[in-house]
Amino acid sequence: MPYQKFSKIPKKLFDLPNPPKELFYQGNLDLKIFENCVAVVGSRRITEYGKRVIEKLVPQLVFEKKTIVSGFMYGVDQYAHRICLDNGGKTIAVLGWGIDTKLFDTDAKLAKDIIDSNGLLLSEWESQQAALWTFPLRNRIVAALSDEVFVVEAAEKSGSLITANLALKLKRKLWAVPGPIT
Repeated sequence: MPYQKFSKIPKKLFDLPNPPKELFYQGNLDLKIFENCVAVVGSRRITEYGKRVIEKLVPQLVFEKKTIVSGFMYGVDQYAHRICLDNGGKTIAVLGWGIDTKLFDTDAKLAKDIIDSNGLLLSEWESQQAALWTFPLRNRIVAALSDEVFVVEAAEKSGSLITANLALKLKRKLWAVPGPIT
């Protein structure tokens, strides 16, 4: 899938102390997609409970015409993207690697489905291997693009909590889904 460079970085990203210098995307760019964004983030080790929460939460957000933003990793991120698409919504996948990285199997299928549904894949890198340091940088973009952040499941030291802390610093509304009482 071909990619392009943003001619003008979305305004919300300038709320960051370190906005990306460049931003690349795949998909058909319509700037309206950035007007009403909500992040859904969580664990890579999604539980059945986490799936049920996403199956209740995301369709309601789609009904409210919100764009779902997440980080495109397996687990909560990809499940949120998929449930959004299954309910006719638009989603933005913020990548933790370069936009020119070739995707395979289910990742490639999900990326194609996002683009075919007028969503976007975004990255601040044209060519960059995924690394431990790239994901926290990706998380700042997820938080900044969003007006609200929903944390579905998160470990104590996780990227989801990095995103949550960034959301608080950026004065975004933050929601934490309570864990199961069982």
